[in-house]
Amino acid sequence: MLSHQLLQQALTELSAIVHTDFALLDAKNQPIASTAELPELIRENSVSFWESPSVSQSIPDTDGTVYHYFKLNDQTQIPLLLIAHGSATASYTGGCIALSQIKYLLKAGDEQMNREQFFLQYITGVLREEEVPRRLKQLRISTSSAYSLMLISIDRFASSEFRTILQQLFVETSLDTCLMIGDKQFALIRDLSRTPDAQNYLSQTAPFVADTLSSEAMVQFRIAYSKVANSVYDLPRVYREASLAMEAGKLVYPERQIYAYQTLGIGKLIYQLPLPLCESFAHEIFGDEIPEFDEELLSTVNRFFKNSLNVSETARQLYLHRNTLVYRLERVQKLTGLDIRNFEDALTFRIAWMAASRIDGHSSTPS
Repeated sequence: MLSHQLLQQALTELSAIVHTDFALLDAKNQPIASTAELPELIRENSVSFWESPSVSQSIPDTDGTVYHYFKLNDQTQIPLLLIAHGSATASYTGGCIALSQIKYLLKAGDEQMNREQFFLQYITGVLREEEVPRRLKQLRISTSSAYSLMLISIDRFASSEFRTILQQLFVETSLDTCLMIGDKQFALIRDLSRTPDAQNYLSQTAPFVADTLSSEAMVQFRIAYSKVANSVYDLPRVYREASLAMEAGKLVYPERQIYAYQTLGIGKLIYQLPLPLCESFAHEIFGDEIPEFDEELLSTVNRFFKNSLNVSETARQLYLHRNTLVYRLERVQKLTGLDIRNFEDALTFRIAWMAASRIDGHSSTPS
């Protein structure tokens, strides 16, 4: 079923053009969209109209205007009732036009829903392989175009409101698809046949999506993606890679908001190691107890790693005296036995801490 918001917008615009008020009701006589409040008597008459075999009916009003009833009872759609109110001629003509427009919108919405269902079943492995070519042809989905797939994970159960935000912001044409996957995840799929720089589309677009959602959506979110799919047949693979990037990124790089599969580095490797191996290595480096860092010390270590172990640059960015930074790094050495100013110790620390995050879900892994 098409969104009520889109149906409301269509009726509002048409009402302004043909000077006729409209109301669209479902089979339970509940309004889906309307441009004016319906009198209770008209609502009551619609109940008996549903039960009649007629597909249209006209009821005069006391002021000389007319209420025209039209059934949308297509077998492929949910039954709907359209009511047009205005002067006799104008409201009937307007009602016929509105009826045609709504049928077109519902058909387009149904095709889009079929497209969404196909992509959801295809990328998640539900659809049988032999069914794919037939469905691609049926839905007129290009097999030669490049496609992007971006996963967006939110911190609460997914809602239709958040999906609407995604559609309004990032679904630009009928070739774009927004999927709800599970309780807290969405996927944005785009045909890149008209995109000039298809291969760099995701790396350029992900920060824009993050900035836009930060200002428009009141939720915490993360974004993950893999490389662009060179054809529609690559979509299941890039979905699996993006899913791995999301799960690995949240675990070993929790301070980040965007995860690219190809830039996860050793984090991707650590995430795929067996838990017993991670546990063994972490305890071999840190001992029986994994050290706990306060937020200040952890932030310092993160920034130090991001600056490639450069003490001067890290002190400048943190607005610290060099000696204060050195003192904090020495605290890390006392807690772990590793001097992370030394490259080999820094590498050992980073891998061991990521391994520890696999054991007990550390939410503060330095990157």
